[in-house]
Amino acid sequence: MYFYAYQFSEYMIKAIIIEDEEPARLKIGRMLEQHKDFIKVIGSSDSGAKAITMINEHKPDLLFLDIHLLDMNGFDVLTSINVPCPYVIFTTAYDNYALKAFEVFSVEYLLKPIDQPKFDAAIDKLKALIQKSISSSFTADEITKLSKEYSDQNKKYSLPVHQGQAIILLDLDNISHFEADDKYVFAHCLDGKKYLTQKTLTILEEFLPDNFLRIHRSSIINTQHIRAINKDFKSRYILSMNDAGNSRIQSSIQYKAVIKEVLMLK
Repeated sequence: MYFYAYQFSEYMIKAIIIEDEEPARLKIGRMLEQHKDFIKVIGSSDSGAKAITMINEHKPDLLFLDIHLLDMNGFDVLTSINVPCPYVIFTTAYDNYALKAFEVFSVEYLLKPIDQPKFDAAIDKLKALIQKSISSSFTADEITKLSKEYSDQNKKYSLPVHQGQAIILLDLDNISHFEADDKYVFAHCLDGKKYLTQKTLTILEEFLPDNFLRIHRSSIINTQHIRAINKDFKSRYILSMNDAGNSRIQSSIQYKAVIKEVLMLK
């Protein structure tokens, strides 16, 4: 990747909105109406993979980038593009990662729900940087490091899930297991409550710490909350969990060897 100060003709810049929630994308678009003499939105994306393709093709000057996307984080997007990195305004529902990112290299970060005054202030800051010919001051190595820190911290502590229109953070220690039901994946907590997560089980396998174990194509368990292990007549493991519902989760033959090794079963 290469990083340099952009030269803007007539102070009109091109922007892409990268945000996995449609209401948030639309809200940013409406807020940008106040700045249409300066910023032209050339596209939007609901995923990191699509965003990378769009950035490489259209070479925008500015990104409104959600840190937490469904398929990857915002830092992964920046490390994957092969064109000069644009200015970045991060958007996020929680600030423990956004603050670090802002301190290192972003133009600004905006906490959701975003309000117009803070949005306008971010645009004013961007204009000041452009007028002073100040470029994004980060390197590819810095983004890679920050991306790793983001992933490591996310693994250790919490999982963002949807509760109505809000996003809440579930403490991973309080999650008993994950189960896929048709196209939906639910996080089951020790208190018996369950929450919809928009991550697939495959993505969760990468996201979660080592105490979470895939035991079936539709199940991941927290090994710290296993109460008992039995076998059925086909020698598949039945794992009883210590959650409020006393969940019993059946493994599949495909995962038998991994379960046996990880849990040190005879």
